[in-house]
Amino acid sequence: MDAEKIPDDVEDLDALPITDAFSTGYQGAEMCDLKEGETVLALGCAARSACSRG
Repeated sequence: MDAEKIPDDVEDLDALPITDAFSTGYQGAEMCDLKEGETVLALGCAARSACSRG
């Protein structure tokens, strides 16, 4: 996972919930033991964190 800079106009408490969504999506992708070329459906922020797995 990459570190992301929170834009100056976004309050810390407004950005905080996304930290859970990204890590949860990434963990879901790990638990599925996805292989290159497989197709999955990821909804919401999980899509971005799953993509970080390749």
